[in-house]
Amino acid sequence: MHAFLRAFGSRASALNALNFLIGALSCATLAVMVCLLMPAHAQLAAVPMVFILVVVAMSMRFGAGAGVLGCLLSALIFALFLFKPAGGVAFHNSSANNNLFCMILWGVPGSYLFAPLDAAPARADKDSR
Repeated sequence: MHAFLRAFGSRASALNALNFLIGALSCATLAVMVCLLMPAHAQLAAVPMVFILVVVAMSMRFGAGAGVLGCLLSALIFALFLFKPAGGVAFHNSSANNNLFCMILWGVPGSYLFAPLDAAPARADKDSR
């Protein structure tokens, strides 16, 4: 534990890093669970659009960085395990391709928009002095 604290400099920054990892990994874990529970559902292409709510909830609880990383990890998990690839980054279902792109396009700014204000870094105040 002491080596972990020394790596981050203080207990507060170590807790922030741990909070960040918990949020991002929670998003990725929920994405894996969705992939396991819905392998052949009829509305499979809509899963990334609904998952934006999970990304926003994680960013509200764990901060913007956790929401962004969780969104990107979830999109990667959905691309690899939920949709059938057509070679490269395209899928057989163009609706799935569009929804996955929209998940990233709306999930990343949504993470910043709904993140708590106290989770924002305060470096601008320190650099201006």
